[in-house]
Amino acid sequence: MTREMEGPKRSWAPSGWMFLAAGLALVTATVLLPAWRDLEDLRWRRDAALASEGVQRERVFRHERYALALQGHDPQVVRAMAAAQLNRAPAEREPLRLIAVSSEGVGEPASLEPPPAHLRARHEAASRLERWATDRHGRLWLIAGGMMCVLLGVLPRASDARA
Repeated sequence: MTREMEGPKRSWAPSGWMFLAAGLALVTATVLLPAWRDLEDLRWRRDAALASEGVQRERVFRHERYALALQGHDPQVVRAMAAAQLNRAPAEREPLRLIAVSSEGVGEPASLEPPPAHLRARHEAASRLERWATDRHGRLWLIAGGMMCVLLGVLPRASDARA
């Protein structure tokens, strides 16, 4: 068997499909990662708004209970209101003690504020690819590099072109 009948020898160079796959992965990441990051930011803002709404609802509920207790002339609430507004307290009252809570669960005016809402931390860029894909100039380089890889993947090999 002669050398011409064996056909072209395969070189060690990678096939074009590897470049094509890498290029498509880069371009896809460049398109999808900023959109995913925007979605995560919007989800965080939504969660913050819902938490804030929950705190405001609790505040309104506590104020309504307090107003009802004042209208009902609850003695503990009236004394607490006088102490808060007039800065006067009965002589038998201890200066430092826990908040007195009435039978309706209403305490002093300072107890009307609900605890603050706890939010999860915002998402930070975890990988270099994510930082480059969301950076204005890095994104252009990623798109250019991905398109170059796609072009290299689509072009025929030099040994195939000679045959």
